[in-house]
Amino acid sequence: MYNKKGAMFGLDARIALAIFGALSVISGAALYSAIQDAKATALITDMNEIGKAWEQYLLDTGQDLPEVTANIRSLTSLTTDPAVMGWRGPYLNYENGTVSGRLAHPNHGDIMMMATQNVDWGEGGSLWNANVCGIDDSLCRNWIMFLGVKDKSLVNRMDQKIDGSDSPKTGKLRWYYINDAQHHRVSLEYAPYQKP
Repeated sequence: MYNKKGAMFGLDARIALAIFGALSVISGAALYSAIQDAKATALITDMNEIGKAWEQYLLDTGQDLPEVTANIRSLTSLTTDPAVMGWRGPYLNYENGTVSGRLAHPNHGDIMMMATQNVDWGEGGSLWNANVCGIDDSLCRNWIMFLGVKDKSLVNRMDQKIDGSDSPKTGKLRWYYINDAQHHRVSLEYAPYQKP
């Protein structure tokens, strides 16, 4: 009789451990998903804040950001006084990036703002600079690009949140992988393009 009770207790304990193990796996997966979702939302918010800073600069100064090169705007004018009448910045709190006109995100590399046509481009297609704005600017849009996003699942989560898909070359979020640097360049369409 004593042995049967002991055996039964062992069986009950194993069942309980199996249930607790299954629950921990389920809750761990849910927690990981929630963390990834929060990271995607934070990065999308960062991109939109850069766009809002650009809009405030336009309102304050009455002019667009200067171009560094054709179709690439100088985001450093949002953080450092460019001696433009009406400037009331700094509009953002980022350091300068590794290339002139870019800002540096603490976790996702350099940030740039460029104009390109709203045609298919991204992973598996052409790069953004193959479709720069020119004669017909009606198709052109301003894009905010983060040049150093390393986590592909984060990029896919952002694409799902913005476009409801994970296509890298269509929609308001475009991206492509840079093999040499082992990171993604992620671009968010922000607003129609205006010539400087």
